[in-house]
Amino acid sequence: MILLFNLENHPSRASLESVLRLKKAEFRHVPESELTLPLFQLVIPEALRKAGPLGANALGAPGKLSASVTGKLPASPVSAAPAFTDPMIIFAGLSNQEVSDLIDRMNQAGVRIPLKAVLTPTSKDWTPVYLHEHLKEEHAAYEAWRKQKAKGN
Repeated sequence: MILLFNLENHPSRASLESVLRLKKAEFRHVPESELTLPLFQLVIPEALRKAGPLGANALGAPGKLSASVTGKLPASPVSAAPAFTDPMIIFAGLSNQEVSDLIDRMNQAGVRIPLKAVLTPTSKDWTPVYLHEHLKEEHAAYEAWRKQKAKGN
């Protein structure tokens, strides 16, 4: 599953969706109303999301939630954080090779989305807003390093 954020009106939307369809990748555009949900809930199939809170029968374990969906959100006040407007892509449940192939195809198609991440056991409990803040910090650090390297320092 690939989660797409703020790409509905992005100039590369059509190219990105073509790449994803060509590679037969499942994707969805995440609405602003879901930015405070944990990421693991966003990758759950549509039918389960529409069924409401996850419980016994949804995961096949009577009376208990799966251990993979019972984590806690980070201690930061993410629920009060404002929505973000720049595009972001989250890859979930894909192999390293599949992610690499998709990114290569995106680059070939001229799709430039700097904020990309792979869902991990650590980040699965984060909200999109919290992950976005983290990715922005990482991206800024990378760009600063790249500029220093270009100067020869």
